[in-house]
Amino acid sequence: AYKFSKLVVPDLGVITCYLIADVDVTDAMTESNESNNTAVSASSVEWQETHHDLAAAISMRGLPSWVRNGDPDNGVLNKILVTATNNGNTLTIATITLNLYASTDQTLDAGTDTKLDGMSVTVKLKTGKTGKFKFINVDIPALPAGDYYLILQVDADDVVTESNEANNAAAGATTVEWRA
Repeated sequence: AYKFSKLVVPDLGVITCYLIADVDVTDAMTESNESNNTAVSASSVEWQETHHDLAAAISMRGLPSWVRNGDPDNGVLNKILVTATNNGNTLTIATITLNLYASTDQTLDAGTDTKLDGMSVTVKLKTGKTGKFKFINVDIPALPAGDYYLILQVDADDVVTESNEANNAAAGATTVEWRA
């Protein structure tokens, strides 16, 4: 019995196929039966090309219900827990940018939403694994009074080529009130 330690397979898209093993393909050995040198797997295998997919999430736990620019007690958001999860089917290793925004709705619009903070992080995430990060001491900018969602954007600079870019931004489940 032989074991392959590394099998390099081209990206073929998503296909269903059978694996075929062929030994002594150059007929280097003289055999009494040359017809048994090929074997086919008993069942089919679904083949997928590798892809990366980072998904954002933000926790509102422990954050104040309201903030005010310049307020000595409520002028900073502290310890905002955010995550990036690898929903792809291969290891993702990259240095990416995480950006935090305030928005009047739950959809990121980098042109009109207010960027609160950003950080560069290095991720090494296996399939299904999550990296946890914290924004610390985020100063509250002067914004019109109202309710704002906090939105996290992962891979803000598009460093990682992903199969799904639509899940790179996520809004918190509740709003924070900005007071004038």
